[in-house]
Amino acid sequence: MSEPTLALAVGQTGAMYAGTLGAGIYSRRGAAWTWSSAGIDLSRVSAIVADPSTPDTLFATAYDGVHASSDAGATWARADTGLPVYPAAALVRTAAGSLFVGTLGGGLLESSDGGASWSARTQGLNDAFVSAVAADPGNASVLYAGTGHTDASAQHVFKSVDGGNSWTQTILAPGSTAIDGLVVDPSNSQGVAAFSLGASSYFQSPDAGSTWSSVAVNAACGTVNAVLLETAESTTYVGGTAGVCRSTDGGKTWTVAAVPGSASVRTLLLDPASSIPYAGGDGGVYESSDGGQTWQTVGTGLESASVVSLALGPLGLFAGISGGSVAALAPQVQDRVSPRRVTPPTVPPRELPPR
Repeated sequence: MSEPTLALAVGQTGAMYAGTLGAGIYSRRGAAWTWSSAGIDLSRVSAIVADPSTPDTLFATAYDGVHASSDAGATWARADTGLPVYPAAALVRTAAGSLFVGTLGGGLLESSDGGASWSARTQGLNDAFVSAVAADPGNASVLYAGTGHTDASAQHVFKSVDGGNSWTQTILAPGSTAIDGLVVDPSNSQGVAAFSLGASSYFQSPDAGSTWSSVAVNAACGTVNAVLLETAESTTYVGGTAGVCRSTDGGKTWTVAAVPGSASVRTLLLDPASSIPYAGGDGGVYESSDGGQTWQTVGTGLESASVVSLALGPLGLFAGISGGSVAALAPQVQDRVSPRRVTPPTVPPRELPPR
């Protein structure tokens, strides 16, 4: 993983949590971010998942496995019974409440008891390097898993239609290019995309993974950093190193829209209420009020920052900054949190004990 992650815990606590690479987890209540990593030995956090039914319950993947918090991030305990000793790279929660974790070397595992125990879910998924996992938001039975080897091994995308109990390899053949991200269209679950960071194209499926095609992006947009599917508006967005590429015909043709400063776009987000797309990248956060044709800067203070993740919730718009900090653009000026540089703690190398 190369970016921090953000998660919004929706409920009475109204808190947001940011996982960083090297600086642990930070939580926000009100206007201040505080360190929330007590109990996590290795602070290289790759993903955070909040339990919507119990807002104070959180799960996080760190380099040494999965951790759980039952007090809104104040303290953390290992939640790794049954997990192999391999880096945890991806974490997702299904609509039914199960947790799935992808590991780099130990395969894919599921917990149906809130992280108390984990069991391998590798029937048909004959690959131990699972770098991306996605769940259909409307159907808890459907999941996707992508592989990410560090060598020249062939990569694959797998699909499960029985809640992760068994898997079938799709026909997608990305060669030796790792699958860094999987996206399921929230307005049309048949639409799925798989992408690799730094590629000049991405893979698209119109039929829930049965068939795939390679979609080339306009070379003027640069290489792919992010993909956003929005079938309800018949639009696909790709965040590239030279701006945002926009297609309204399924990727056949593209229009390039540079963001202010011709910045590289690293992440994309759609506001489901207003259908306004947001882009984050080098130089700040940008929004479009005309369906991605033109982009304007959102707020000030991030001109020298590199935004690598975005989240939108009742507390406002949040941006994860490369290097481990977070900036918040809240509805009221006094609620804004200025970006701050986080100095990662020094973690001495150690050998992980067997579980």
